[in-house]
Amino acid sequence: MPHMYGSVLIGDDFLMGIAMFNLNFQAEKDGNGLLQSGLCVSGLTISAAVQRVLQRVDNSKCKTALIYIGSMDIINGRELVQMMCDFNLLMEACSTMNLKPILCTLAPIQTHQLNNRKETLKGFNNFLAINSWGLPVIDINKAFTNDGKSLDQCYMVIPRPISGNRSVLALWTPEGRKRFYNMILKNLGFALTCQKT
Repeated sequence: MPHMYGSVLIGDDFLMGIAMFNLNFQAEKDGNGLLQSGLCVSGLTISAAVQRVLQRVDNSKCKTALIYIGSMDIINGRELVQMMCDFNLLMEACSTMNLKPILCTLAPIQTHQLNNRKETLKGFNNFLAINSWGLPVIDINKAFTNDGKSLDQCYMVIPRPISGNRSVLALWTPEGRKRFYNMILKNLGFALTCQKT
């Protein structure tokens, strides 16, 4: 089960890239051809994460969860209010499984087809930042933007197909993964002591 400094990772293809390339965890395809590494699953949506968290079998005894999820919901056209409701259910699932969530805002999604979804991304990040659960939030978006514009060097030039979604996705380059990793490294200690970051 991929984890980072004692926090289990819950997320989609972006976080799975961190698990595989930065933390050296293995990924494999399940019976449906979905690439996954623990709770990092290709194409994972917020609602699908709820079921995975409730069904998790984790021998690592992690008590905290680092959550980076929502990009696939935006790509799939989910409305902000639907994402918020699903995320509330995810927080309940974490509570049921005795996991303390550490939330991550989303980096920009690099695809011209989603230009009309930028407000949804911004709204979801705001929802996470002012969460009513009093949970720590690590602002990943800040590591991928400069003056409100996304940093192109953080994303693959040619989007690629992923096993969990029909869309192609511009995943993070080594530079993007490094920025994510360093932002987590810089803020995780504060998050684990329940201070908002």
